[in-house]
Amino acid sequence: MDMNRAAVEYEKKMHANNLEQHQAMEKNMISMAHEIEKLRAELANAEKRARAAAAASAAATPTPGYAADYGNTEMVYGGSSYPDPYAMHQAPGVADTSLQYGPGVVPYDMQQPPVHR
Repeated sequence: MDMNRAAVEYEKKMHANNLEQHQAMEKNMISMAHEIEKLRAELANAEKRARAAAAASAAATPTPGYAADYGNTEMVYGGSSYPDPYAMHQAPGVADTSLQYGPGVVPYDMQQPPVHR
């Protein structure tokens, strides 16, 4: 009987101890969540300041076209920021007079010689 009573008392003490630990951990978790929210807000403000500074510096130094070309010297208005793998670079002032694919648009009957059957 004493052994059962000792086990019950031990369980009560352990339950109280676990409850205290749970409350302390919950309090710690809440304070960490507040700290995370503060850090997120600070990060968002820093990003806004960085974007505003970049926009202000771009407005202070007007350039034709975009503020930064990112090292792409071939980009023009209406162009693509990616290189065209099929583009043929020609020398200035030299026209390519050869046709790559034959004559332009022709009627269907003219494309192939007639076959007599």
